[in-house]
Amino acid sequence: MMNCVHLKHLIGKIDCPDREEEPNIYHLDVGAMYPNIILTNRLQPLWTRRRAPPATSTRLRTAASARWSGPSAANMSEYNQLSLQIAAETIGGKHFLDYDQKEKAKHVAKRVKDYSHKVYKALKETTVEDREDTVCMRENPFYVNTVKNFRNRRYDYKKISKRWKGDAKKAEKAGHSLTLKHANDMSLMYNSLQVAHKCILNSFYGYVTR
Repeated sequence: MMNCVHLKHLIGKIDCPDREEEPNIYHLDVGAMYPNIILTNRLQPLWTRRRAPPATSTRLRTAASARWSGPSAANMSEYNQLSLQIAAETIGGKHFLDYDQKEKAKHVAKRVKDYSHKVYKALKETTVEDREDTVCMRENPFYVNTVKNFRNRRYDYKKISKRWKGDAKKAEKAGHSLTLKHANDMSLMYNSLQVAHKCILNSFYGYVTR
């Protein structure tokens, strides 16, 4: 709740709208927020799946080496065996089947964890292997890579525009009018390019979220 001091302060501003204070104004800018959201979350349109289903377009799939960490060192057959074993037991004075699904999953997870620690001396299995991507290349990573290229190109244009702006300042100090005009024109051109790329990137985000 607003206290009396703040309330009187606001009423005072209404009674006297012409102010002489010099407030601190903070401008917060998140650089390339929309394209970075797309790149971080790998957002992309799903309609491209209708073009060529991944299962039928094997030539468009790719394999990549990746580090994979499994949920536990125990394999699926051991997990099934442990699940059947615990299903016939009584835990905490209560039969396993009498617990709800959440409690069942909790007890099974603990049993698998203890088993992995005892047998494999590890809770998780980490391997590096080649796995085939099951997502069609028309869907992934074309859209994401396009956004990344546009974003990087915009960064390049901003750097070039800034560099020409610095050249314009040098020409102005030296009194070179022709060089100054050329530098200003180039700075304006590259700044216009980076603004155009910014608008396109915002359109990318609006399209993919729609």
